[in-house]
Amino acid sequence: MAKFIKVNIDKSEKWLDKQRTMTDNDGWKRQIDSFIVTGITGTYANILFRRVCDVEYSEKENRRIYKTIGMFEKRKKVTYTPDGKMIINICGVDYQIGTYESA
Repeated sequence: MAKFIKVNIDKSEKWLDKQRTMTDNDGWKRQIDSFIVTGITGTYANILFRRVCDVEYSEKENRRIYKTIGMFEKRKKVTYTPDGKMIINICGVDYQIGTYESA
């Protein structure tokens, strides 16, 4: 009998605790500020790493607006915790990317 898991992926942009340097798929070192989960397959998640490319001040909203661009995509291993959280590790720091329920 197959075991099924109901997954709820948080596809919002998640900011890293600080800017990190990561090596992309071609071997270049890139500065990364945030990431987005683009999909998940079993125990691996596709992660699009992003960087702040432009910061502007909005007089109308009276705040700074950060714009990001996608730099590269990688697959990261997902850890399923017993309390229903889905966690990935980026540069030694754990980030929650969603929740799950066993069915």
